[in-house]
Amino acid sequence: MAVSLVLPFTILLAGVLLSGPVLAEVETAVELGEVVLTLDASNFSEVVTKQQFIVVEFYAPWCGHCKQLAPEYEKAAAVLRNHDPPLVLAKVDAYDERNKEIKDKYQVHAYPTIKIIENGGKDVRGYGGPRDADGIVEYLKKQVGPASIELSSAEAAQSSIGDKGVVLVGVFPEFAGVEYENFMAVAEKKRSDYDFFHTSDASILPRGDQAIKGPVVRLFKPFDELFADSLDFDSDALEKFIEVSGFPAVVTFDADPTNHKFLERYYSTPSAKAMLFLNFSDDRIEAFKSQIQEAAKKFSANNISFLIGDVESADRAFKYFGLKENDVPLLFVIAQGGKYLNPTIDPDQIIPWLKEYIYGNLTPYVKSEPIPKVNDQPVKVVVADSIDDIVFNSGKNVLLEFYAPWCGHCRKLAPILEEVAVALQDDEEVVIAKMDGTANDIPTDLAVEGYPTIYFYSTTGDLYSYNGGRTTEDIISFIKENKGPRAGAMDEVTQTGAGAVEEGITPSSPVVASVLCTWPCVSPGGGKEHAVAVGNDAPDVDGCGGAARVHVVVSEEHDWMFVGIYDGFNGPDATNYLVAHLYAAVCRELNGVLLRVESEEEEEESEVAARCNGRARGMREHAHDVLDALARALRSTEARVPWGYLRSGVTATLADQLGSAVFFCSGLPSSGVSIEISVSFVDAAAVGEEIEVEGKLLRAGKSVGVVSVDFRKKKTGKLMAQARHTKYLVASSKL
Repeated sequence: MAVSLVLPFTILLAGVLLSGPVLAEVETAVELGEVVLTLDASNFSEVVTKQQFIVVEFYAPWCGHCKQLAPEYEKAAAVLRNHDPPLVLAKVDAYDERNKEIKDKYQVHAYPTIKIIENGGKDVRGYGGPRDADGIVEYLKKQVGPASIELSSAEAAQSSIGDKGVVLVGVFPEFAGVEYENFMAVAEKKRSDYDFFHTSDASILPRGDQAIKGPVVRLFKPFDELFADSLDFDSDALEKFIEVSGFPAVVTFDADPTNHKFLERYYSTPSAKAMLFLNFSDDRIEAFKSQIQEAAKKFSANNISFLIGDVESADRAFKYFGLKENDVPLLFVIAQGGKYLNPTIDPDQIIPWLKEYIYGNLTPYVKSEPIPKVNDQPVKVVVADSIDDIVFNSGKNVLLEFYAPWCGHCRKLAPILEEVAVALQDDEEVVIAKMDGTANDIPTDLAVEGYPTIYFYSTTGDLYSYNGGRTTEDIISFIKENKGPRAGAMDEVTQTGAGAVEEGITPSSPVVASVLCTWPCVSPGGGKEHAVAVGNDAPDVDGCGGAARVHVVVSEEHDWMFVGIYDGFNGPDATNYLVAHLYAAVCRELNGVLLRVESEEEEEESEVAARCNGRARGMREHAHDVLDALARALRSTEARVPWGYLRSGVTATLADQLGSAVFFCSGLPSSGVSIEISVSFVDAAAVGEEIEVEGKLLRAGKSVGVVSVDFRKKKTGKLMAQARHTKYLVASSKL
């Protein structure tokens, strides 16, 4: 199962953004209430345009965190209105439909959200400070003062730098010149996220070369090597230096607000993520920290981001991933190919287990609630293990809500969906369903960035994201407008195996091609001596794990052939090799089957722009010929160089080509345009082992079709890899 690697930060951190003591009711709350301006659609623009600096809290009346913040926000407002100049704090009820335009403009996706708005609304940035009154006051005072403060004594440097958060100090012989100006410009831009200082005396700084005269920027941090220097004062280079050097090798998930910006970046980065969750009170905590730090160093080249989390602070993230507290200490990896976990792990097991993951020797974990034994309520319950049966393969029009048990919006929507389900209960072609998105894995083609999220899947295979009104009438109207015909009156497009067919067309057998190919790792050095088989004893080399690198596409019009090289392709002169051998080999093998090359003599094998012109023959009856021809081309290309540059690309190549052939064989008029090809590896193949590849159409509608491609060891029938090929069927490829 392919997995999205960009995760919803606001959902994962909803419980920790306002961590801290729950405040008792304060008697002065009523008196202080007037110091926070109440804004809405009628006065928001007028007030904001008159302010050089204003802080706005977007809240929801039912939100517990908002209620917890309210007295602290009001006390801070009472102090800051006496600041010179006065600082204005305001609030907007973002849950009120009348303020929806303001909410959307400022991209409010969670409550509370605080924005700093400057220069009459021209400049907007997020608030990144504490949520208690004293912390709010201290943070906002810094935001209106100079972007960088001068340090003139060792005492001032020690108290300003401390051991919390990332701090930037510019060392300059004089406070003038291009370097100083660029530093101040970056400080102004990044002041919400970092503290900036400058000095002319490096000897007062607590760490680093104290004799340096500058100009130099020294970044202090409470992690990794504790400080780093940069001599490059180009603005872009300076921002990059802060971004890279100011990010920890292992992110900490706890209640410390200084870590929140690291967590936001961690969860929004599209890389594999290794997360170690445990109780920070565990007496082995230092051993765990040491091992996860060592793992981060050892596997830094494998595109894995590392995190260590305290279960008490990360409980919302823990629940989001469907993990159990009795499994801690737990090491959890989420990657493109799936999710993997090792419960009750010991410190010395971390690195060996991660090696097994990198070698592709682990079985993915699928998060799913049990399928309900009784599911007879008006709103049907869907879980990860039943979503295909109830939604995609049921032949019905299904409205599916993804919800979270703690979500106030979801609780408000629940009785409305119940009314919809009851109103439509006599329509056997319509199903109203719901899935707990925190307890079940969600398919990657259904983007869920917040709760509730609603999708509608019609009998024609069309998938709609519902963003309309949340009334019974609005939802029913949408369903009636977009639902497809009853299953018996439409194309049979939800079969498993042969797949979708037009009415009157006999379903074809699954398309199968046997290809003799190998899946070794090849290190960047190339050459026969560097080729190694993927397996338990494979050494640590770049490029292992059976990652697919080569992409071959033949458009359904067959006017063009395209060969693409994925990032990380291994081997010397890979581009020239592919152009010279693979492209020509595929053209040669498909000539007479799919393509008609006008003049082979005119086409040099080394020309990347070589064009295979011609007309398509009826692909339905030639599907096996096409696949056999592709297999021959891949084998013949590999045969020219026995250690094979192509072998890590065979998987993606066949998933792409076979997926297109399945659509044609199923009677569809077009193979469409690829949206996504994802490959999950569950085993490794030995060098020279024969692989059987089987393609099956999972579903196809008017717009989108999905094919699965299984790679099995022919001798044992054991699944080695599984691909999922999604295509947009409305348009035709114009490669």
